[in-house]
Amino acid sequence: MAKKGKRTDDGGYWEHHAALLPLRFDFVPFGKGDLGSDVKVKAGRPILVQYSDDKAEQERFLEALLELHWIAPGIRRAIMKALGRSLLKQKVNEERARTTVFKLMVDEAVARMQAKSERPSKGDLRTAAIEKVAKKIGIESEALAKRLQRLRLADTI
Repeated sequence: MAKKGKRTDDGGYWEHHAALLPLRFDFVPFGKGDLGSDVKVKAGRPILVQYSDDKAEQERFLEALLELHWIAPGIRRAIMKALGRSLLKQKVNEERARTTVFKLMVDEAVARMQAKSERPSKGDLRTAAIEKVAKKIGIESEALAKRLQRLRLADTI
């Protein structure tokens, strides 16, 4: 049980517990959803985790904890270990996904340049597109080119 909180005027008190709050997302016509979106959110019944002995619920709770960006790295590692996952593998997958997005940005820049019949002053269209995207995302163009090269190599393996 959580530490007892401050008493309220009506003689009660507040306690804080960890719980899973299931959320259901239903698609609706655009503008008819919550905040003018195309999704309506419905909250399910909260599940107090301290009373749960269901393994699946416990794993969902640990997964939900991983969504918190402020979780300390040591706690994140322990949660990943408890879930039987590798933090290193997850970080590699995240970087791969990020690089894939960068590749798409470069491909779009090349397509825009081709559509406008642009000719870069030096190099080819792809090199110019890499320079534009690298500047936009805040890294050196050589570093982005190397990331894209590694991504291509990983795709061939």
